[in-house]
Amino acid sequence: MDGRLPRVPTLALGILSITAFGSWFYGYGVLVEPIAQDTGWSSTALGGAYGASLLATGILGALVGRALDHVGSRRTFLVLGAGALVFLWLTSLATSAGLFVAAATLGGGFVGAGGYYAATSAVMARLVPEQRAKGITALTLFGAFASPIALPAIAWLVTSLDWRPTLRILAVVVGASYVLAAVAVPDVRPEAAEPLHLRAAARTAFDSLVKRRVIASVSVMAAATAVLLVQQVPVMVEAGMALSAASAYAGARGFLQLGGRLPLPAVVRRFGSRLTLQGSYALTAVATVVLVGAGTPLRAGTYAVIAGLSIGALAAIEGIYAAEVFDGPTLGTSLGIMSLVRGIGAALGPTVGGALIDLFDRQVAALALAFTAAVVATILVPRRPRA
Repeated sequence: MDGRLPRVPTLALGILSITAFGSWFYGYGVLVEPIAQDTGWSSTALGGAYGASLLATGILGALVGRALDHVGSRRTFLVLGAGALVFLWLTSLATSAGLFVAAATLGGGFVGAGGYYAATSAVMARLVPEQRAKGITALTLFGAFASPIALPAIAWLVTSLDWRPTLRILAVVVGASYVLAAVAVPDVRPEAAEPLHLRAAARTAFDSLVKRRVIASVSVMAAATAVLLVQQVPVMVEAGMALSAASAYAGARGFLQLGGRLPLPAVVRRFGSRLTLQGSYALTAVATVVLVGAGTPLRAGTYAVIAGLSIGALAAIEGIYAAEVFDGPTLGTSLGIMSLVRGIGAALGPTVGGALIDLFDRQVAALALAFTAAVVATILVPRRPRA
């Protein structure tokens, strides 16, 4: 082993990360206003379509994890590519809000179930078991470029062609990325003569206190980060900052995530995956405190740096630590279940946070929830079981 990652498979998985995150996770926000203006559909329907797609991503992610364990990555990626292509294309043809929500739920679910980090981390962990930290970090570095690449491209397409042709182009791009991954990535699967049935495999994700605490910490932390990302701009505006400036600092936070990912392999070698994970969780809690009253450039800039580093590290280190804890023939299923509980946490966090804002009439009420959740998640992270 010369320490280098396999170039072609890593590039293929990286391209899948860019197109999956760029086309839907980030790109949907560019499409919302053009869709609303063209159709008159309500913000509730359009926002609900996105939320439902995240829940579908979690549900399908659990099934995809099982498929990676049972049939391997090649057939799994091909099925996901076909599903993403078909349902995103159907989304572009929707003539009513109800049809749009239904198609977008499944289309976004197929995009995220295999293109987000739960699935690609499982594949990478099996592809380079001796270099998991380096491989998973590399995928998240690719993913960090999804927003800078995709958002301007989607904005140009929707301005030039309208939202329906743009969605069809995205459908083809995502489908092609899945096909590329199916062809270029070795068909990794566990070396198990008798794969467990789905129910038995799922039970293995909860068969010890250590595993249950990992899953709980991921879900709670997903709620914390979702609240933070949803509320960062409104909090700055409430503190007196102009909307354009607040959005710029939020964008800088996204770019600074690279700073949390680039040094990660060296940090993990020095401190271990558990301590690194706890550190990123704790640093996110600090970011919520700094965000309170962040109406000045100094305060907002400090928040952008801290949150960028902590959230940037999170995407990779959660996968690295989970791959160590759940290592075995049901790794894909276990990470798929983590994707599901992460989706549930990410959906509940902003919902509860919004209710708290309505109750107390202050954005800081949601930040209190995010801080508490981040602290709880830090405490929940368990020690890895000894071999």
